Amino acid sequence: MIRKSFLAFIFIFFAAGSDSRSQAGNKDEKTVYIINYAWHTGFVLPVDSSLTGAFPFMKDFSQYKFIDIGWGDRDFYQLEEFRLYEGARALLVPTRSAMRIEGYSLNIEKVAKYVDRVNELKMSVNNYNRLLDFINSYISLNSSGRPVLLSTKSGGRIAFFAAEGEYHLYNTCNTWIAKGLKHCGYKINTDWISTEEEIFREVNKISKKLR
Repeated sequence: MIRKSFLAFIFIFFAAGSDSRSQAGNKDEKTVYIINYAWHTGFVLPVDSSLTGAFPFMKDFSQYKFIDIGWGDRDFYQLEEFRLYEGARALLVPTRSAMRIEGYSLNIEKVAKYVDRVNELKMSVNNYNRLLDFINSYISLNSSGRPVLLSTKSGGRIAFFAAEGEYHLYNTCNTWIAKGLKHCGYKINTDWISTEEEIFREVNKISKKLR
């Protein structure tokens, strides 16, 4: 009886220790979502102090649970509807780029119902900070050191900012996602990624597919 009680104590002790370590590990993780719908692929990040601390201007999105942030052709990105000429020009001619930010009030499970693809990626805080640094490196600043707002939609829920880099067939929003993940330390070959199929083939290797 004593032996059984002792063994039970040992089991509970280590199980509790394992659980507390697991919970502590979760505190050191950040969850990022990678989504795709229509012509857009982006990172979905939680709106919290980490985000607004890295990007003070994103305090304008503090009423939302998440932001969807992507990079693309400046003119095509801001169109209300698809236009063949602008779409072809964006792919065939190197063009100026823009950063698109959209606020989501819904939980990610509900967001997933309205998009084509969603993957969940848990990363260390260190890698998450690298991702924020990567995004920051693409935001163009004016002479006062502030982001350049190009336009807004849906009452400010969607905003476009001037961005660094040229957009073209071999440097698309999907390439940008790949570069961001590589900057975080993930082994992704960014040289041959242009389409959503190509980026999600790589993303599926390092994350959980939700849709």
